[in-house]
Amino acid sequence: MDQPQSESVAPDSRTSRSDNQSGSTSDAPLDRPTFTFIDHDDDLTSKRIKDANARKAIRSHVMRDVRRRERLAGLKRTARRDSSNQGAPAKSRTGKDNSPTEKTLVLRSASPSSSSLTSSSVEVQSKRRGSSTTRRDRSTKRAASHADSLQTTSGPRALPSSWSIAPFCTTPGTSKLTYKVAYLVHHFTSVLVPTSFPTAAMAKRALIRSSFSDSGSFYGLMCMSAAHRAVLSSAHLGGMDVARSNFIANDPDYCSMRAKCIHEMNLKISDPKKALTDEAFDTIINLLNGALIGGFYDESRIHLMGMKRMVDLRGGITHEKMRATSMWAAIVVTDVKAASGILARPVFPLAWDLPPISPEVQRRIQPLISSITHQTGSGFFSNLALSLPLIRILYMVRDLVFYNLAAHINLGALMPSDHQFFSSLNHSVEHQLLAYIYPDDPENPNPHSQPIDLHPIEALTRVATITFLNKFLIIAPPSCGLGRALTRHCVNAVNDCPFSLLHTMPKENYGLFAWALFTASQNLTGYPERQWFVQRLARVAKICDWHHWDQVSRIMSDYFYVGHLHGEEWRTIWDEVAAEVVVPDEDT
Repeated sequence: MDQPQSESVAPDSRTSRSDNQSGSTSDAPLDRPTFTFIDHDDDLTSKRIKDANARKAIRSHVMRDVRRRERLAGLKRTARRDSSNQGAPAKSRTGKDNSPTEKTLVLRSASPSSSSLTSSSVEVQSKRRGSSTTRRDRSTKRAASHADSLQTTSGPRALPSSWSIAPFCTTPGTSKLTYKVAYLVHHFTSVLVPTSFPTAAMAKRALIRSSFSDSGSFYGLMCMSAAHRAVLSSAHLGGMDVARSNFIANDPDYCSMRAKCIHEMNLKISDPKKALTDEAFDTIINLLNGALIGGFYDESRIHLMGMKRMVDLRGGITHEKMRATSMWAAIVVTDVKAASGILARPVFPLAWDLPPISPEVQRRIQPLISSITHQTGSGFFSNLALSLPLIRILYMVRDLVFYNLAAHINLGALMPSDHQFFSSLNHSVEHQLLAYIYPDDPENPNPHSQPIDLHPIEALTRVATITFLNKFLIIAPPSCGLGRALTRHCVNAVNDCPFSLLHTMPKENYGLFAWALFTASQNLTGYPERQWFVQRLARVAKICDWHHWDQVSRIMSDYFYVGHLHGEEWRTIWDEVAAEVVVPDEDT
């Protein structure tokens, strides 16, 4: 029993001798463990103990204190059995690192000192563990693994844990990182994409892999992310459109990312080999989307004209080679949304000719004849103030309403081709709503042609239908540039259709007028325009003698209203209307 007692103090004495030899070169704090029993059986004097149980007792006794001190120091332990089975874990780690997740992208772009951290850790560990080649190699592997684990889990540059519960960073206690790229990457993957495309998880990963591989596309996405974050941060400004635009335009992250994106785009344009590549199109599309999110339509129009020149050099928007590219749909959609923001004709002509809806698809989406939904849109089709081209477009909008209802009630009854068809139909309808008021040939539009004058009821119906489409299949939040622009267009259209004009027209026009007000009020809770629309709805309700929501819902069913889709939101608007005090002398 004397021998085990003398060996039990050997580690401490060995450690003290090692510390004395190293002198002042060891800068480890006193509370950090300077000795472990990893590789214990290789070179320690306790190998002379032939009793295996005694050696285990020594190891257990000493390691209990070592582990406690390691836990207090915040170190992560690497088990010995991990090194014996090093092949499989290494393969799995390699496969995991190859996927560009949010955290690895953030740390990869924002942690340039990772190599210095690893090398310094290796140097300290090698000095501490002795001069044996075998021990130094094993110590190097463990130190590098430990440095990586610190960097990705508990390091100072890891993502704040508050982001998992408050990704918008608007609640007290949440924090932003000091480096902007990491926060913008996080906002793009955790806020912008999920709120814009909730079911596009696979598409999000593909977008990250493609866009993060090119510097121009990357800075374009960061420009979009910064604009989107600035839009959300401007919520405290309420409905003041000018103040919101100035707030977003002066956001430092948006300005810097926009400048970097423009610089990368200029480099691509100056190189003939890169000027018309897919990466160049991705860069300008992302830059354009950033301007649209912020509501900068003059700038977006400039980018669109430049992109049109690029498209023409590749054969035009309707060319087969152009249609086969991945960015073709993005060009078309971006063009339509930019035109909706300023109620102008899109830069590109309609890029496809959709065939009529087949009888099989009609059968899958049509509601029952006995259903009240079957009369959706009948109020538009019987209104003599609307032109025939607009009524043709409204028939297609009704098909979109039926499709959306079928997707909510029985999604399994629809085919994947149905979703693709109606997505194209949605963009086609919005394009036609913007372009039908121009009298020239849509295939060869004249950029200087002027739109025809519309009746105020038709102008209101056109604007309200465009707003309806952007609050229906693809939702434009009221705080973004397109949402603010559509709200402004609705206000102008309502002002151009005063009550003095409605008094001289058939009473059915009050129903259409009320539908436009309901559509404009949707999703505007907390905005001053909501109260403005509600006041006019209250005036219509008084004129038409509407007292109950059931009365209103039956009348709205003659337009684009389905209780299953819109009932909850529109009922809330009606409750505000019922509580509104009507000013009898109001004439607008």
